[in-house]
Amino acid sequence: MLSYGLNTTNNDMFVYSFDIGGSSIKHGIIEIEGKEASIESRGETVTLTNNDFANLKSEILRIINNVTNLQYNIDTIGISTTGSVDPFGIVINAGHFAGYSNISWNAIIKERHENIKIVNIINDGRAAAWGEYFSSGLGNKSHVHVAVGTGVGGGIIFSNEILLGDRGFSGYIGHMKVTLEDTIRCSCGRKGCVETLASAPAVTNFYQKRTSSIQPRSFNEIVELATAGDFIAVQAIMEAGYWLGIGIGNVLNILNPSLVTVGGGVPLAASRLTALNQGDLYFSSILKGAEQSAHKRVFANSDIKLAILGNDAGLIGAACLASLQKVAYT
Repeated sequence: MLSYGLNTTNNDMFVYSFDIGGSSIKHGIIEIEGKEASIESRGETVTLTNNDFANLKSEILRIINNVTNLQYNIDTIGISTTGSVDPFGIVINAGHFAGYSNISWNAIIKERHENIKIVNIINDGRAAAWGEYFSSGLGNKSHVHVAVGTGVGGGIIFSNEILLGDRGFSGYIGHMKVTLEDTIRCSCGRKGCVETLASAPAVTNFYQKRTSSIQPRSFNEIVELATAGDFIAVQAIMEAGYWLGIGIGNVLNILNPSLVTVGGGVPLAASRLTALNQGDLYFSSILKGAEQSAHKRVFANSDIKLAILGNDAGLIGAACLASLQKVAYT
């Protein structure tokens, strides 16, 4: 079983990193120098033309073919991917893609490229969590990261290690049940999960329920309306933040982490309200929900912050974890 523990090295290295999302692939060369990581070179984001795994596999191998011709002599690859990944690096299932089940990127890549020595695969929420943890200076023994986009994912760092769980399924923050009143069915098949109340689709659902408009609105459209002062749009974003806070409060009660960071596409978009001098309504709603659900003493001693890496957290986290595996095997 793979173990992701804090074992930094003074050796500098370059890692090629992938972040596989539901419809695109971000990739680039990450330079790791001791306790610092930065993007040395960013590849052009690949927009996938369909949701078939064969297409995804073809694009990953095409990029690696180009990577082998680079001057950096890459022998280590980190992959952050949507879906469930077991402790051995096997992608058990990723619902966004047909055929993306029981997949070993390690076997696929090494079969084609003998010069690649390390291929480390991890779920995107955990990769982002490690990226934020690494970038915050490695000073917190426990760190919970929540990623909010189309779904709600994340990862848990506990005693300086990623908490995987006995079967590798810990950290399903988006699937905590926080209400009995929700009528929307979650991707897990249940109702009342944090994901159905705090994700980007949740914002659109809140908005549609409170307006007489027949025309459906996308999340980005609702953010535009909110920045223009639309009261219902602002309320929809605040309500999503509140329910996310309820979930975070529950996490605080159980783990009492040193730090909780919130990242992903929803907080990035919601930050535009702050930019237009409307106040950080989304983040203040998160704090309100967390304060209501967490024990008073726990909340008073908790540190909840917006993430600092934006959409690069998974890319950097996957590379840093791959570098640890390289050190462990050399």
